[in-house]
Amino acid sequence: FDAMLAADLHRISGGDVSGRVQCLDTIQDCLPTLDALHLLPATPVLADQALFDPRPQPAVEILRRRFEQAVTAQPPLVFVAVSGYFLEGRSGYRKLEEWPAFERWLNANYTLAVERPSAGEVRWWSRPQPEPGYRLYVLKGTPTQLSSDNR
Repeated sequence: FDAMLAADLHRISGGDVSGRVQCLDTIQDCLPTLDALHLLPATPVLADQALFDPRPQPAVEILRRRFEQAVTAQPPLVFVAVSGYFLEGRSGYRKLEEWPAFERWLNANYTLAVERPSAGEVRWWSRPQPEPGYRLYVLKGTPTQLSSDNR
């Protein structure tokens, strides 16, 4: 995961993505990779649990509003959507469906540049589970050397 993501991020704008990459993750996969590469995330939102929580709650709406303001004021060059999802409900990338307005905005302004499937299984708990995969959504008009045949 780390090596694939690092290589893909390097191919976007020559790797100049510090402060311009946003993880959509539960803090266990994408953020450690950014940290290892000494890259800053685009916003202070470090976990996606509340953004894609299917239960309507005031805290979820507040966080969504703040996140929306941050990413529309200065759109990240790339979103890394990790296939894992901590909360019950939608699994994998279907978590985006829990916030339809964001999913529409993402699809209107970003191109799905690459999708890397799970590379196998890990055993974090008492049972094996798929290792995460990820999708990279790149801001339209951003130079990349990613191959679209990797989807």
